[in-house]
Amino acid sequence: MHWNFGPHDKITIDHIDYLDPVPTAQGWALSRAANPGLMEQFTHEQIDGFEGTPGWAYEEDWYLPERTLGRPITIARSMSDVPKKEQALTKWKWEYCTRFLTMEAEGSTNRSDEGMEQAISEIHVRVSAMDIATYRIMPEPTPKRMSKRAVGHGSVKQKTAKNAALANVSKARAGDLLGTRKRPSVRTLRRWLKRLQERGLFPWSLRADFDNCGCRTPQITGKAYEFLRKYGRRYASRKRPTIAELHEAMGREVEAYNQDLPEALRIPCPSRKALAAFIDTLPAFLVHAGRYGLQKAKLRFALVTAGPDVTRPFQRIEIDHWTVNLRMFLTAMGFWDRLSRKVQRELGRMHLCAAMDRATRCFVGLKISATPTSADTLAVLRMMVSDKSAYALGVGAATPWDMRGRPEGIAVDAGLALIADQVRLAVAGLGAYLDVPTGGVPNLRGVIERSFRTVDVKLIAQLAGYTFENILARQGQNPDDWAAHDTEEIAWAVCRWVIDAYHNTPHKGLGGETPRNSWLRQTRNVKVRTPPDANTIRHIFGTQVTRTLNNRGILILGLHYWCPALKDLFLARGIIEVEVKVDPLDLGRISVQIGKEWHVATCEAEGFHKVSVATWVRAADELRRTYANQAHVTKQVVNEALRAIERMSASAEARAGIAFESPTPDEMDRIESEILQGWSLPDIATGQREDKPREGGDPLDEGIPTTGGRAPEPDVPPASSPARLGNFRFKR
Repeated sequence: MHWNFGPHDKITIDHIDYLDPVPTAQGWALSRAANPGLMEQFTHEQIDGFEGTPGWAYEEDWYLPERTLGRPITIARSMSDVPKKEQALTKWKWEYCTRFLTMEAEGSTNRSDEGMEQAISEIHVRVSAMDIATYRIMPEPTPKRMSKRAVGHGSVKQKTAKNAALANVSKARAGDLLGTRKRPSVRTLRRWLKRLQERGLFPWSLRADFDNCGCRTPQITGKAYEFLRKYGRRYASRKRPTIAELHEAMGREVEAYNQDLPEALRIPCPSRKALAAFIDTLPAFLVHAGRYGLQKAKLRFALVTAGPDVTRPFQRIEIDHWTVNLRMFLTAMGFWDRLSRKVQRELGRMHLCAAMDRATRCFVGLKISATPTSADTLAVLRMMVSDKSAYALGVGAATPWDMRGRPEGIAVDAGLALIADQVRLAVAGLGAYLDVPTGGVPNLRGVIERSFRTVDVKLIAQLAGYTFENILARQGQNPDDWAAHDTEEIAWAVCRWVIDAYHNTPHKGLGGETPRNSWLRQTRNVKVRTPPDANTIRHIFGTQVTRTLNNRGILILGLHYWCPALKDLFLARGIIEVEVKVDPLDLGRISVQIGKEWHVATCEAEGFHKVSVATWVRAADELRRTYANQAHVTKQVVNEALRAIERMSASAEARAGIAFESPTPDEMDRIESEILQGWSLPDIATGQREDKPREGGDPLDEGIPTTGGRAPEPDVPPASSPARLGNFRFKR
């Protein structure tokens, strides 16, 4: 997939920042940020090769004017983002500014007081004839039209005076009073012109931004606010008290509180208006649920829509869980009858978490596991933005699985595994919104649910007649053990069927077009958002742990990590604990939180780029047990161990595919304590640590807990490890 850069994106190649991407026939032309006059050209193949390297980074909309100017008056990016009640006034200001700039360009005026005054007079004559210069004068309310709620929250007269200049003239009736906006002064027009030119001549930069007006300092604080919050929350109770009743009860408690206090320390009772305003800040759904019950609240706030409409790939991604019918799978494969009755009764269920692009009907992420968890959802989110070529290669697919991108919106149901806090943070980190459709409205996510029925029917039919003789012969397992503990074959079958069968079968919802052809056609016309780089993926999806920073850097899984920011932090703070994020699929770099920012730290040992946690744990365990009695571990030994473990586990990991499990923070701690047993990799260049152990000593002594004494002599077999890697499994 070719990268699709925007005009305001920042691209970092080999630690050099580039901006102003210009597409060419073979790739992109990029200008250096430090020297915009210097432009370099890169082909699509070169850019694909840079992805994932230590010097690569990508930031979407980094140079957007709204960002570079800090916090502008308005956050709108188009006139459609400006509220309708402010659009007429904004367009009126825009007319004055643009007409003056035109006159200034023609030489008929200048920015002196006299010149601007004359120009304003001429512009006022023309603009006053436009609809945007006229506003509707709202009638003053009569006492009968003023409800109690209006009195409690500010009179209708006050609201009319506030919004009179924003009233829509198109809604005026015969006989209504219409007014003309007052012309701006020279000083006001100068302020508008300055704001407009500083913000790129966008008309929406002239919006009045009434939302930022008023006093922001809380007027009710301390004990008075405690009473206000206490009685305000009581409004959402099944007793359904009125605001008047709550205010009366609050007044009695405040009076009792002040009874024994001196006059100077007594607190005033918050007004009924303040109590009503606090209640208005409570979520309406929760208030209704508290007063009338959850079911009635769901009915009252149920969304009524015709279903989401999408026009481009990755505009809307739907994620859901599906229970895999193991009995149907095993029966279709001729395997069920070979299981014992006990295993048939105890056989659990597997769950498939899938992500589908609604526009193309392509699966962009799959994860199979024993139980549905938020970790499955996070794994699927990562798959949709990552290269999935390894999955297709692992199952021997004939067609690629190259659908990836950064989603605009993600739709899920209300399952706990789909709306967990970690999932919400990951979705926000991707720059997408999370849509949780109302339960019981299948048309809001019918695409993904109907696809599960397709998998249930078509995949089972295509697997009929497949036997497991090769599995049993290869793995040396009996049917009961395989069915009770292994999910790899089901994951292999689902992944292969999705890539080769489903993606290349005509789809009724696409007018007979296959999902893959739909993806290819639509991505030629509309480019998807560029997926995040490796650092961003680690920041979003990495396993977060707490580690200690010392004079060797940060130690994780026996590996030391350093970066300039960590060295500065150590010199300033000494030995402290820091938050770290580890990518389970790449131990070459980690992310370290220093203050409010995340910094990238690199592994001191070479050769760990794209080395997974599972691969390194196996290699480290082998190194720890094999070379415990030797004086050092050389770089060649480490590299040979890594390559051997990679060759041994490559087929197993590829076959696990969508059944791969990422370690949790607790499991990372358990790996270090039970498998590595506190061991850390020495300096592979010299075989010794930087702290220089005593001459003739074993440099691994300080990496192994000293409670067990020194390692046995070479002619004495080492003691067995308390926790062997072969028995270690990530638990869910």
